[in-house]
Amino acid sequence: MPGPEAAYGPESGIEDLFPEDSDDEKKLIGWCQNAFIAAEKAKSSYVENWERYYKQYRAFVKHDPEDWHSKMFVPMVFWVVETVAPRLVAQLPRFLVLPVGEEDVEPAKMMEQLMDWSATKSDLFLELVKAVKSALKYGTGLLKTYHKVVTYRARKMVPQYEDVMAPQISTLRQPEGSAFMDLNGQAMQQTEQVPMGRIQVGYEVERYSYVGYDGPAAEWVDIWNFFPAPEADDVQSSRYCIHRVYRELRHVQKMVESGVYRWPDNMSPKEMTETADEPLKKRLESIDLGPSDTDPTRKPIEILEFYTDDGRLITMANRKALLRVSENPYDHGLKPFVRFVDQLVEGEFWGIGEIEPLEGLQDQLNAITNQRIDNLRLILNAMFGVSENAIADMDELESRPGGMIRITGDRIPQEVIMPIQFPDVTGSSYEETREIMDTAERASATSAYQTGVSSDSLADTATGTAIIQEQGATRYALKTTLMELMGLKDLGRMYGSIIQQFTTEERVIRILGPRGQILFQTFDPESIQGSLDYDIETASTQLTESSQREQALTLLEVLSQYLPPTVDPMTGQPMPGPGVQKLVEDVLVAYKKKDLDAYMVGPQTEMGQPGLMAPPGVPAGPMQPGLAPAPAPGPGGVDLSQALAGAPVG
Repeated sequence: MPGPEAAYGPESGIEDLFPEDSDDEKKLIGWCQNAFIAAEKAKSSYVENWERYYKQYRAFVKHDPEDWHSKMFVPMVFWVVETVAPRLVAQLPRFLVLPVGEEDVEPAKMMEQLMDWSATKSDLFLELVKAVKSALKYGTGLLKTYHKVVTYRARKMVPQYEDVMAPQISTLRQPEGSAFMDLNGQAMQQTEQVPMGRIQVGYEVERYSYVGYDGPAAEWVDIWNFFPAPEADDVQSSRYCIHRVYRELRHVQKMVESGVYRWPDNMSPKEMTETADEPLKKRLESIDLGPSDTDPTRKPIEILEFYTDDGRLITMANRKALLRVSENPYDHGLKPFVRFVDQLVEGEFWGIGEIEPLEGLQDQLNAITNQRIDNLRLILNAMFGVSENAIADMDELESRPGGMIRITGDRIPQEVIMPIQFPDVTGSSYEETREIMDTAERASATSAYQTGVSSDSLADTATGTAIIQEQGATRYALKTTLMELMGLKDLGRMYGSIIQQFTTEERVIRILGPRGQILFQTFDPESIQGSLDYDIETASTQLTESSQREQALTLLEVLSQYLPPTVDPMTGQPMPGPGVQKLVEDVLVAYKKKDLDAYMVGPQTEMGQPGLMAPPGVPAGPMQPGLAPAPAPGPGGVDLSQALAGAPVG
């Protein structure tokens, strides 16, 4: 994935702050090295915890073929994380753009359209899911914003033509225009081929490139590769933030050629690619999924990007050489990172995830489950005490159907072989398991109602069910609010600023119109310039499709009887007014219907859009000032809200 570096070459106007003096360069290198060591040391204890949480999320157990004990891992923390995640980020956030002054009203409207378009085109939802899942597992999730340009290649068939030639007789003429004459006094003539038209003779393939997307984007940041200043409690107030990435050698060489990076003096490509193991590789190796050896075709370089509170961007290779020192390349002046936490810890940068409070319960649940299995195995496949001198062949001491054990002498089998009885403790272990699960539900607010499974412990009454669901929703609402305040508002500001910064000419974008139709919107730099505030539509990430449909249907049912009607100009009969029509459109959009005009088949409204026809067989009813009639469907009538909800009609 292209990073932000490619957009900031020498022609970008970004001020170059690279030290001119070698001593100043060495001092800056020393500062960067010390800053990274301090930040890495401050984070090391968190990393140790995260490594355990990662193994628990992956339900990893080290199996030893010589150990007969059960090694089952009950994936409790996995289902907790996967239950909470869709409740926090069910869809893309809805960005709101607000004008600061009167002159900013129109730019705000245009920017809001562009924000919706860029969020969809840049695959923001996928990256947001990654960041939220990181927050749920480890307590903190991060996104990095940048300017993204995506170019696609395509081909087109270009028709090829040839001229059609035909013979034509013409008179040979002298320069002054008179005809040449032969010996018989006749005008001399000649036959020549002249074009009479063109015919298509085939096609030629022509390859071309086009820009598929040019705008802001965000990418998930692995928290193993992010290092805030040790005393920091958020991104923007941190003295510095360090983002570690691994790039191929050819990428760095390309950046040097474009003038963005400087190749370090006295450093060979081999020295540049001498890097430590990457965190992802280490994590995979910790659960026996890592590669057995390195890829000889890959030549990664560790790159550290320092964003400082004095507005600098410092790029260092392999912790020992500077590649770039410049001012912050973004007009918004912010560090281009947004942070999400699952459970906020005041005064600390790193939050608490879902796994941390469940770690001990997970270990206890695994231990009891495995002990119960071992107990069953010992009962079903019991141990025996035997007298070796009385057994003819010790190899016959094996439980098997139809087996026989020969005993020497006249001793009876009960004196030679005695089964060792183990008590059945599985009943009490199930009670312990239920206690563990109840405690886990209290810690995570993920009852059976939230996980979508049935349980005997669920409340029998609708009131009890509603109370449990409401309490769980309150916990999720707080998490969502923290996401909006700590991350999504800054994310919106960065998206908007990048759109303004990199829109330097007129563009055309494809949008979905208010009636589901495809429209093309033209905008230029002047149309989006202005002072703008950014916000998030409350809980917009939480609404699922079913929730959107339920809300739309409820609004239609409640408001339609209070919205003023209109009159059919042809019949003079009352019919649903524009307000009801808009509610119906919202319902159709919630059900993912695109061609809304196909459903709106009535007479034209005052705005020139097709209107709703009253259901057949529905009497108009008495009119009241300011109120629409509330007729009941008669024979053949259709209740639209019930029909859209899936209820039988007619």
